[in-house]
Amino acid sequence: MHESPLATARHPSRGARLRGPLHCSLVALLLGVSAAHAAEETSQIEEIIVTAQKRAESVQDVPIAITAFSAEGLAARGIDGLGDLAQNTPSLSFGNFPDLKLSPIALRGISASSGSAGQDPAVGIYVDEVFLGSGVGANIDMFDVERVEVLRGPQGTLFGRNTVGGVISMTTRKPTREFEGYVLAGYGNYNAVQLRGAVSGPIIQDKLLARVSAQFDDRDGYIRNDADGSRGDDQHAWSTRAQLLFLPTDNAEFSLAGEYRKVNQRSKYFETLSYNSDQLLPQLLEMFGLPLNTDPDDRHVNSDLATRETLEAWAVSLNARIDFEDVDFTSITAYREHDYDNIGDTDMSPLRWFYDGDPEKVWRFSQELRLASSGDSRLSWIAGLYYYHQRSRNLSFVRLGEDLSELLEVPVMDIGSDADMTLNSYAAYGSLTYKLMPRLDVTLGGRFTYERKKILYSQFDPLALLGGQVDNLLGKDNWKAFTPSLNVRYHFNPTAMAYATISRGFKSGGFNDALGDANGISYDPEYIWNYEIGAKGTWFDNRLRVNVAAFIMEWTDIQISADDPNTLPFDPRTSNAGKAHSRGVELELTAVPLDGLEIGANAAFIDAAYDEGTVPTGANTPGIPLADLPRAPETRLGVNAQYTVPLGGMALTLRGDYLYENGSDLLPIEDADAKVGAVGLLNARVTLAGEEDRWSIALWGKNLTDKTYKTRLFDLSNQALIGQKLIVLGAPRTYGVEARINF
Repeated sequence: MHESPLATARHPSRGARLRGPLHCSLVALLLGVSAAHAAEETSQIEEIIVTAQKRAESVQDVPIAITAFSAEGLAARGIDGLGDLAQNTPSLSFGNFPDLKLSPIALRGISASSGSAGQDPAVGIYVDEVFLGSGVGANIDMFDVERVEVLRGPQGTLFGRNTVGGVISMTTRKPTREFEGYVLAGYGNYNAVQLRGAVSGPIIQDKLLARVSAQFDDRDGYIRNDADGSRGDDQHAWSTRAQLLFLPTDNAEFSLAGEYRKVNQRSKYFETLSYNSDQLLPQLLEMFGLPLNTDPDDRHVNSDLATRETLEAWAVSLNARIDFEDVDFTSITAYREHDYDNIGDTDMSPLRWFYDGDPEKVWRFSQELRLASSGDSRLSWIAGLYYYHQRSRNLSFVRLGEDLSELLEVPVMDIGSDADMTLNSYAAYGSLTYKLMPRLDVTLGGRFTYERKKILYSQFDPLALLGGQVDNLLGKDNWKAFTPSLNVRYHFNPTAMAYATISRGFKSGGFNDALGDANGISYDPEYIWNYEIGAKGTWFDNRLRVNVAAFIMEWTDIQISADDPNTLPFDPRTSNAGKAHSRGVELELTAVPLDGLEIGANAAFIDAAYDEGTVPTGANTPGIPLADLPRAPETRLGVNAQYTVPLGGMALTLRGDYLYENGSDLLPIEDADAKVGAVGLLNARVTLAGEEDRWSIALWGKNLTDKTYKTRLFDLSNQALIGQKLIVLGAPRTYGVEARINF
């Protein structure tokens, strides 16, 4: 592993404390795992060091329900994005929609209601301890990553707002003292091209180190547009990251990192599940004999528009760590911004009818200052201050096409909104851990957050389709919250422990910053309490590992997004809608019964539903009762097996992963079409590695049975201008080959 020198375990000598663990980790990365002895190396389960509690410690010693993957674990499973990560993590779901902005993340059924620029997520995503925000800003590729940690349940004390469901924390690979690097190239069906690479080494020996990494992905779309022969839901993106690590003394390090990402692709093609013949658009399609989408599973559509999605993003961060013997000081400064644009065919028909887009520009700055005790004493503590500033500019629009404009006898026009929102958030937090007995410790933590939001909102709507004109509406509000946590941990022995946790999460209120009636533009914060017990154990000389967690989560003042029934087009609005619960049990098991053979299983059984609340249906009409929480399967089972066989100076590794889900809903109300049903996904990978892992060739396949299943549903069947239920399908069967060279 590539841990920061100051994050590793301490030793009496300051120089040894920093250099020893760092040298070991660098040598391990440089040499890799010898292929000739690969089977012997898998005689025990890999130990992963994580920083889930802002300290470096074994994942098995952290009293949190956490799933962690090392760089080797990510590569073995073929994980290079949030969708792959979700398939390998209990209770984690990722919408993986065909657009960057609206793909929701849910943990234990807790998810955000909207991906709009000014909205807040329910699951916080961090890279090198920097919060990425929501929507487009958080939907990133995983490349040159050292490890990924998924923390389930509210993390309000140490991570703060926007973590009511949990946290996904990624740590990138760091610069090394010795020269090294790798190149990876892959090709798959749908003309998928994948390139990865990194170069790392010293600029000034033992003082200034550097690392540069990059990725490129290009793939044809899964969906054929029969109207013009083009494909949608494709991929075309590239990213690069550069890092400098300055080591002026044995007790200090400064890390400067910069990133750039660019995306230019087609997306947002939806299949039509059904038409409502009472609405205008389906009637016109029938009248003029235009093609209907009669097979929602064939990945063929008829759209008059070639969709478009572009993104340009960059970021810079400075991480400083200084060891003051008994206290560690950390400063994390970050700035991120992105410019996103898109347009899609709302009606999914050959008519030049109705289009929509949701461009945005976002600027984010954050500063964290943290002090933490060091050493092995009965009392340990962490204290910190945090500031987060965000400015977002959301520019939603709907466009009237030529055919619709002619029918309405109005000019072709864009009806749109301009929402300029500013957020300033301030927080102070602390955590104390005290060893009551050698095997028993108690941790008490708390975080106080105060934040202000301001919006300047305008809407151009001369036809009053979305509630009418709005000119420079100014809204202001502020909120404050205290998010405490209490944790008790007991070690039965050095390799087995149990814990109990009570924690609170908070997601701030805000303002609707997309299209729609300005009435009710603001909404209140939401809160969640989590009550959890768990146990982690390792037995038989680290050949068997079992982790289990049981939880009850109570969610109040839930922010939910639903269409405004008083306006003609689809324009969802966020409001607070009652209470919900999420209760369940999670299990993770890993075993190495034979040298070279590792098997694993994970399971989650969840009851996640609303206890009260309704979705509005119109003036003077009762709302539709809320039902199950979306993207929270009642049953989720995953099994995997990996076997490594030595072949002279090489090694052959065979791996298979199977995921089964059942009982998931796509809407928060009762709707038979929103039921996903049973889904089984089979992935496999075969890897041949050379001596000392200097090269490898892998054949891989995902969704090998070509299972067709729904991942998203838009019910626009009662919208006069659309009259359809639209769905998004999960990725079809994909397969390919990749080659890697390490040097």
